Amino acid sequence: MPIRIITISRLFGAGGASLAAALGQRLGWQVMDRRLINEVARRLDRPEEDIVEYEERGLSTWERAMAFASNAFPEMPIPPLQTYMTARVPEAAESILTQMADHEPLVVVGHGTQCIFRNRPDALHLRLIAPREQRTRTAMQRLGITRDEAERRLRKVDADRHDFLRQVHCIESSDADLYDLVINTREISTDEAAEFVERIVRARGL
Repeated sequence: MPIRIITISRLFGAGGASLAAALGQRLGWQVMDRRLINEVARRLDRPEEDIVEYEERGLSTWERAMAFASNAFPEMPIPPLQTYMTARVPEAAESILTQMADHEPLVVVGHGTQCIFRNRPDALHLRLIAPREQRTRTAMQRLGITRDEAERRLRKVDADRHDFLRQVHCIESSDADLYDLVINTREISTDEAAEFVERIVRARGL
């Protein structure tokens, strides 16, 4: 079966967004990275800044309790904004992506799409990794921040994504069985990775 969906799971600073953009250009496919944020914001009628803040982030213990109480007891007051947003962003993102995937080929970054499209035979699931030192340097260069700030950002974003996948999709992001291809970008450039993935897609009958 031809491949129509490419999902990209990634460590922070490993190059997921760059690979998605390169694949979108090579294949002529829609890339759902920043655009997904726009669509979710529109669906939830919230500013994009709210969605960016709460995408791919797990709920804290307190937030999970509030979300559960709100669902179990509808008469309770609406939970705080962060609970509302964090609980509903994954649901909106999944709805948007599944609807779009039925009509056009997609490259999708993050948001648990290795699970959302896990049972689709037309999906190719990628995982991008890289050494911590390389990811730290990448964050420093791209974000214009100090080494300490970059290291803190790596720890936080990696932890947030890990918690999100565990809470929402009940998976461990490092589980290799979730992916068709794991790419270490230590020695492989974005263009090399994109060319390799493009060959796989075209070999399946694009």
